[in-house]
Amino acid sequence: MDYFVFAVVAAVVAYYMFFRKNKNPGGYNAGNAPPQRQSPATSSDSDRQLVSNKSQIDYLKAQWTAAEKQRDSGQASTFPEWFFDPVTERQLKRLKSDGTEISGGAVTKGAASDLIGLREPIEEEDCDLLKFFKLSTKGMNQTIGRYEAKRLLSNLENEAAWKARPAEPMQKEYLKFFGLPAPKGLTASEAQKLIAGHTEEAEGWDEKKAAEWEAFESIENDLADPETREDYNIKKPSLTAIREAMAVLRATGQDADDIQAVVDQLIEMKPELERGS
Repeated sequence: MDYFVFAVVAAVVAYYMFFRKNKNPGGYNAGNAPPQRQSPATSSDSDRQLVSNKSQIDYLKAQWTAAEKQRDSGQASTFPEWFFDPVTERQLKRLKSDGTEISGGAVTKGAASDLIGLREPIEEEDCDLLKFFKLSTKGMNQTIGRYEAKRLLSNLENEAAWKARPAEPMQKEYLKFFGLPAPKGLTASEAQKLIAGHTEEAEGWDEKKAAEWEAFESIENDLADPETREDYNIKKPSLTAIREAMAVLRATGQDADDIQAVVDQLIEMKPELERGS
């Protein structure tokens, strides 16, 4: 039996046993599929095949089979070169801690990574991409999110639409913060290039200003999280409000890097941001 086919079978069996022992891994119950969602209008008929029509096991098996076919055909692979490397000791330890028993020679590094990713939250970039195409990411894990993002971008129309999307609010905020030009109609891809270029040429950066941006980015990231906002009893503030609150704190000699101080200042400036108000 081909090594990779054996790896697929072994991993699927092991993961099936894992599902029986651990219900609701990564937000799903044993044998269930990722949540129902609407396919993007630009998808082909084959793309409209919802992941929810399959179990996660079958979904992963299909991905691994595709990886094997690409490898054997010699065509350009959409999988990383390391995908077929042997599983690592660290991966085996992680799988074991998750309750999945797999022998060292029975699964590849890529398959092990996929199994581990079923217990991790979806990556932010993949989450943003799926939301852009109006797909639900509720309960979606890292592995399914990664494959779904790749599936979407395999459609040339989707790829073009993603590249042409408007610059994101935090990208615009970065450009404004550092005094960089933000032309009308700037796309996210163009903005990223401007930011990357600015970062690469950052030898003469004002360290104080760079630290202020880092603090702003950290506070914004924290307050973008619903659970964190609930902990601090605050509604989601705008980027402008956060920037102004931190500026007030600095002007008055207070710690603008402290999220509690920023939250207190936000509520003082805008009482309607307090939950229950």
